Amino acid sequence: MPDAETILEVRSLTKIYPGTVALENANIQFQRGKVHGIIGKNGAGKSTLVTILSGIIPPSTGQIIIKGKEYSHLTPLRAKQAGIAICTQKPETIPDFSLVQNLFLPAFEQNRLGFLKWKQMQDHTQRIFNQAGFHIDIGRKMRDLTLSEQQIFLALKAFFLENTDIVILDEVTTSFSQREQDYFYQLVREQKSLGKSIIFISHRMDEILEICDQVTVIRDAKVVETVERSSADKDQLCSMIVGESYCTPAQTTQEAAQSPFFDQIPVLNVEEFTREGSFEDIHFEVHRGEILGLAGLVGSGRTEILKAIAGIDVTQKGFIQIEGKEKKRFSKSWDALDEGIVYLTEDRDDEGVINVLSVRKNLSLSFLVSIARHFLMQNTRERTLVQNLIRDFGILTSSTEEEVQNLSGGNRQKVLCGRVASTQAKVFLLDEPTKGIDIAAKESILKSIKEKLALNAGVVITSPGIDDLLIVCDRIIVLFEGKAIRNFQRSEFNELEIYRSVQGLVSNVIDQTVGKG
Repeated sequence: MPDAETILEVRSLTKIYPGTVALENANIQFQRGKVHGIIGKNGAGKSTLVTILSGIIPPSTGQIIIKGKEYSHLTPLRAKQAGIAICTQKPETIPDFSLVQNLFLPAFEQNRLGFLKWKQMQDHTQRIFNQAGFHIDIGRKMRDLTLSEQQIFLALKAFFLENTDIVILDEVTTSFSQREQDYFYQLVREQKSLGKSIIFISHRMDEILEICDQVTVIRDAKVVETVERSSADKDQLCSMIVGESYCTPAQTTQEAAQSPFFDQIPVLNVEEFTREGSFEDIHFEVHRGEILGLAGLVGSGRTEILKAIAGIDVTQKGFIQIEGKEKKRFSKSWDALDEGIVYLTEDRDDEGVINVLSVRKNLSLSFLVSIARHFLMQNTRERTLVQNLIRDFGILTSSTEEEVQNLSGGNRQKVLCGRVASTQAKVFLLDEPTKGIDIAAKESILKSIKEKLALNAGVVITSPGIDDLLIVCDRIIVLFEGKAIRNFQRSEFNELEIYRSVQGLVSNVIDQTVGKG
């Protein structure tokens, strides 16, 4: 079949949720033997398109045409039967199973009597690994592999075992080292040469332009344009992704044009912070009442910097100061907590809330000592504090005794934010506090950060996109490959310029004064 043959097409594909249009009238053609990139801001509609194509959710309207056959919607089984495989950003594997078991799951090879053919599956696995140049012991458990090794493993399963015609790679390269990235690119090119259609979703413009033949930009749930790689460049794609409204509405207000007044002595001062392989020579300061945003792609160093400040990870160089006092750096999280630094994790369910405990117990975990007297809980005081947090953060729960696991994702996140707020810290380090929640919950949390957390403390916040930062931050520092490269005051906020910086489009790395307010 010729390379230009359309193997997959979506026509007028639309997905509507109550109050939200997630994808609107999308029309895209995917060709055999091509790598087709999909790029856009967070919330643009990329994930919605992918979940529709993989059969996880149905579209509201529109058609999906696969090899000439038209579908109104797909299921995971129907998508697989039609020749579509997907590798997601979070690997879907069973950690305690071996590589052989994970490779063949759920369709194990069996003989006529129904017994599993373990020797044949082991031999088959080894042949695939040898053919792909993937040098991993097949006897290992999946949990023993790194995240990037798991991503490569699942891609090999799609390419070699399932042997599908259409493979969706949904942000799978975020954790790759340079060597792993080079290997993966070569693997993709080899599969493309065999006539497979590969849909490549990424936030990284460099890799989109490196590996893709065509690029589709999605903005505000709509397909903006599909362009050939040969005619595209970073500046053009940035403009298409952000759109014509480059500035935030707040820029035009008198409040945004004025510099806010903060205490002369910063509540947090970070100097020469360096952690090999994660970030280098980071400088910034935060004042009481100020919200500082750290913008950057996954792997830019955002999370690593926050964890180093909070004493969760250890740095090789640099120090911090709290309220101008002794310069130090923490090697234990409880030492940072004693100094008034509180970290809110990006992983709400695994590292944040305790899902089997009640709302009351989750909220009171951080102030147990302050409401206890002679080893006995002061129930009245606890009840008052918990009720105040539920009110302040708008937590929707039937009872303070309801288990957190029964709440929506947005309300679980509000519980986590409420617990962090209860510490009355001097510095709040918020790592993607709006990750994985709906628009209403996001607006509520951002309002609470602005009006509650930043009232008497300094706040450092990260976000998977820049939209949230534009709303609440007084300053934004852009990180790229572990270095601070731009510093934007609120009066200078410009969405296009910040987005270009996030993609590394700046002339020179800025000097060591980059984070000074």
